[in-house]
Amino acid sequence: MHKAQNIDVSPTFGNTVLPAVFCREEEELIAHYMGEGAIGGYHQSWDWLMPVVIKINANGFHFFWEDYVVRICRWSDGSGSISKESFLKSEDAFKSVYKCVVDFLKECYPVE
Repeated sequence: MHKAQNIDVSPTFGNTVLPAVFCREEEELIAHYMGEGAIGGYHQSWDWLMPVVIKINANGFHFFWEDYVVRICRWSDGSGSISKESFLKSEDAFKSVYKCVVDFLKECYPVE
């Protein structure tokens, strides 16, 4: 498990910047799904985000990355798409995976 922390900086990925301001609600949603009490650096690092993708797969969903599209689907053949994000440049890949994960969690694991 990662040591949870509050993040006040805006991380940079290539030319993409994810403002910390809009990330708080999403970070709380991801932390809840991962069973952590406080938010962490999910919006900052592949090291934080990939365990979330792995858990989504372990829970019976399927993560696909094809060309410049990422999807989370119900079925291993790619059908039953729950969340889908497209990106134009490789620097935007992280942002798209993050958004895809957040949209999936809002749909399938909302915090009540």
